[in-house]
Amino acid sequence: MDATEIDPNFLLISDREMYIHRDRSLAGSLGDGFVYRRIKNMLADPLLRPLLELLENGATSYEGALKLKGRGFLETRSMTARRGPFKEEELQYVLLTDEACSYAHRWLFQRAEGPEPDLDPAESLLKAIRRYLVVDAGSGIVVGRDVLEVAIDLDDMKILGRLVHLDYGLRQLSDPGFGDPVSEADWMEARAYWSGADSADRVGAAIVSFDSSELT
Repeated sequence: MDATEIDPNFLLISDREMYIHRDRSLAGSLGDGFVYRRIKNMLADPLLRPLLELLENGATSYEGALKLKGRGFLETRSMTARRGPFKEEELQYVLLTDEACSYAHRWLFQRAEGPEPDLDPAESLLKAIRRYLVVDAGSGIVVGRDVLEVAIDLDDMKILGRLVHLDYGLRQLSDPGFGDPVSEADWMEARAYWSGADSADRVGAAIVSFDSSELT
């Protein structure tokens, strides 16, 4: 192929490599047995991970939120910030519908029969989701009200600066250029206010970015 030409297969090649790498990584962590196959099957559902992220963490990627919204699993609300540099700003947050919660529960409580009855793939997936607060794939995030209120109280621009208005696809706020960095430990201290029902089992609250401009 001429050096000036672009291989028309570049998207297919990239997609294939991404899924091969993910499956190898999962197998490396989980083995190649029942738990691996079950979690791989759960992750193949495009709705389940963002749904569980909102249930457990109160936040998910913008891409994940769009999938849930398209299925009718999300409603939007707004609140006015009562303090901080964004006082009086109207900010959007999201709510999961009852149908969304029922959808998640069907996955979580559907007992998958396997050769390892003491291992629960669904609980393993939930524990993995409780290891972080949110993953930003590069397009921003959406959050529930509890996470939004804690982010405002902490003046955390890692969260507030990533908020995307779900109806318009635009960032809700711009960085005012001041404020102290907020640590994962700060979020862990406040986990009773924003984490899911099993906040006592939470082992992390990282804000992870896969934006290529931020990766080193």
